[in-house]
Amino acid sequence: LQPHTPAPTRQRILSIVFPSLPTDAIHRARWGKSWITDRILDAHPDAPPVVVTDTVKNAIRIIALDQRARDNGVRLNQSLSDARALVPDLDCHPADDARNKALLLKIAGWCERYTPLVALDSAPEAERNHGLFMDITGCAHLLGGEAGLISDLETRLRAQGFHARLCLADTPGA
Repeated sequence: LQPHTPAPTRQRILSIVFPSLPTDAIHRARWGKSWITDRILDAHPDAPPVVVTDTVKNAIRIIALDQRARDNGVRLNQSLSDARALVPDLDCHPADDARNKALLLKIAGWCERYTPLVALDSAPEAERNHGLFMDITGCAHLLGGEAGLISDLETRLRAQGFHARLCLADTPGA
């Protein structure tokens, strides 16, 4: 008789990107949970669009923006002067990479409820993409499978005021 060896489990990596983390942090600090809806336009109709700026190649550029700014035609990497031509009352904030990284680390700690294997996306091109990797291999069944885990995570992040994009693959690079 040969001992039973379980079939190898393929690795499953959940990637989470927070495309609006800097502006989400600003909204959370300003209004607490009162701003958390599908659209900030509904929660605070008189609030001006929020953008985060930084100096890129000797020009002040938009490096993060909220949905209201997008709806008004503002784009990522647009110069602040061009953005102000479109929306004169932009609420501009300087980039604060240390605050964003600290917040991302808090989110990573919170994500350990799903798996103990959570890491920051440290790829050079991810410098300001604010992403996490979670190895959910062998953990998804605890929440009804991969779809259940993703749905629960997405719902909880949204309830905390974070806009997130999630992707599941066999490797971090995929």
